[in-house]
Amino acid sequence: MSVVRDVRKAFAAPGNPLRQPALLQLVFNVLLFVPLGFFVRVLAGRGVLTALAAGFGLSLLVETTQLTGVWGVYPCAYR
Repeated sequence: MSVVRDVRKAFAAPGNPLRQPALLQLVFNVLLFVPLGFFVRVLAGRGVLTALAAGFGLSLLVETTQLTGVWGVYPCAYR
C-alpha cells in the first residue's frame, strides 16, 4: 500500500516526521473523523464499534470517490 510506504519514508527522512506531507495527510484524515465518532457515541447513543464502522465507511466512501473520479463519471483529474 502506498500509504504505508509513504509513512515509512516520513519516519526514515531526516528531521521531524510531522513535517512530512504524507504523514500529515494521514494524521489530518484521522482527526477529520473524530467529531463523527463523538456524535455517533454521545448524541446517537451508539457503541464504539458502531462509531468505528461509521467512520471507516465514510472514509472509504470519500477515498473511493477520490480514487475513481466521482465513481467513473469522468476521469479523475485530481488523484
